[in-house]
Amino acid sequence: MWESSLRDSIIKQGGAGVKDLQITPLESRTWVHEGKSLKVETAKISFKDPSGREISFKAMVDQQTGKVLQTWDQPVIDDFSHKDDFGVKIDPRYLGQ
Repeated sequence: MWESSLRDSIIKQGGAGVKDLQITPLESRTWVHEGKSLKVETAKISFKDPSGREISFKAMVDQQTGKVLQTWDQPVIDDFSHKDDFGVKIDPRYLGQ
């Protein structure tokens, strides 16, 4: 049940751009948080974004609701593209010509 709830949530957030979504369960355990015990799953979540890049991260998920409680190993996506004209334009008066 938690997997289908999690899948629905990711698709709802990501929309049609989420492709090849895979949820791989890693470990079941009891998590004690603020004095309360929860049955949780850790899972690796991976998918392709609209540009075809593979995105993956790990999450701790509530077994009853499929809600993500915590994430880690998120990718850093830097879409900075280097261009020939990149740089600071210097006023020609300061070039010493």
